[in-house]
Amino acid sequence: MPPPAATAALRVKKRLSAAGHNQSVFAANWWGFEFWRFVLVQPEVAKLAQTAIDFPPMQKGASFNLEAVKEQIEKAMQSRAGR
Repeated sequence: MPPPAATAALRVKKRLSAAGHNQSVFAANWWGFEFWRFVLVQPEVAKLAQTAIDFPPMQKGASFNLEAVKEQIEKAMQSRAGR
């Protein structure tokens, strides 16, 4: 549990978000009472991010588009045109 002084500052209910959208009272309460938990997760996220720097990927990432298929078709068309 965070110290009472820290939660007291977060208990302010806001009806509008930073972008000006309406929020329910429940959402405002959630942000006020539960957002402090994200602070506890930050060191773990930093450790995880550091592993990406220490151990970079050894292969190209998977592609979920048709770029490889297009390249293969273009190569086939070029080799066929060269005959």
